[in-house]
Amino acid sequence: LSIPLTSAWISKRKEMRFHNTSMWFMLISRRSRYRQGPRYLKRGSDLKGNVANFVETEQILQRMDGLANSSFIQIRGSIPLLWSQPP
Repeated sequence: LSIPLTSAWISKRKEMRFHNTSMWFMLISRRSRYRQGPRYLKRGSDLKGNVANFVETEQILQRMDGLANSSFIQIRGSIPLLWSQPP
């Protein structure tokens, strides 16, 4: 039995004002459980297509009055080439 785990970081700012509009700001980063490690030791991808140090970061803005939401997702990781580097 294996349980998939992920590393994550969440920050939510209670209220932010921008051009006289109140908003929520949330930042969420999720790190893959596959091929984690220091950048100088883990590089490339494996046979299943998992790249080293894969991180997905999402920025969310939500107006307090509920009229609009905005989300931006940024993905980063090692170059998706099939290779590895021994320590």
